[in-house]
Formats: sequence, structure tokens, C-alpha cells
Amino acid sequence: MRVVIGRIGRPHGIRGEVTVETRTDEPDERFAPGAVLLVDGPVQQLVVDRMHWHSGRLLVTFEGVVDRNDAEALRGLILEVERPDDATPELIFGSLSSKTSAIRWRKCYLRIMCPLT
Repeated sequence: MRVVIGRIGRPHGIRGEVTVETRTDEPDERFAPGAVLLVDGPVQQLVVDRMHWHSGRLLVTFEGVVDRNDAEALRGLILEVERPDDATPELIFGSLSSKTSAIRWRKCYLRIMCPLT
């Protein structure tokens, strides 16, 4: 199963860096150097060469993308990773390994979303 983890934005600078709008709670792991990302477009996959944060934005350089023109060609592509079908999504407050923790999570969620007046 493919999971969307981001979208490539505009180029940054002249050396092939792009901004990435992340759609994952683990951007440092998903965009680590060497990570293979799947895309639907002229290329089928991109390999992360470098990544760093700049003024709250994620900047990524992909292997083979050497200048601003190459980076501009990637603009708007959706980045995905392959995830096993049997993998369970992690929840905001950790995994629900027992009935007790599920009840605690639900109470916490209800307090945030439906505060008592």
C-alpha cells in the first residue's frame, strides 16, 4: 500500500534543492539520505541525497537533480512510500496496546475536542 508523505514545492536556490510540504509525522526519518520515494510522473522514484530544515521548511536534494531547471521539473509531484498492508497506523498519543490505554486515549481526545463548559 502506498502512503503519501509529501508534495514537492518550488525550487530553492540554484543547486537543485526543493521545498517539500510534508504530510508525515516523521519527516526526519522519511526524508533521510538514501530514502527511496515513489512518484507518479516522468520518474518513478527519487532517492534523497540531502535534507535539512531552513526557516521551518524542509529542503531536500534528490540524486540526479543538479540545478534549478531539474528541480522545477519536479514541482507539484506527490511523494509516497510503500508500506506493508498489515501495518497499523500509529496514533497521536502512541499505540493502543491494551484496552486501558484505549480508554485513556479516548478520554484525552474527548477533553481536547469536546471541552466541558
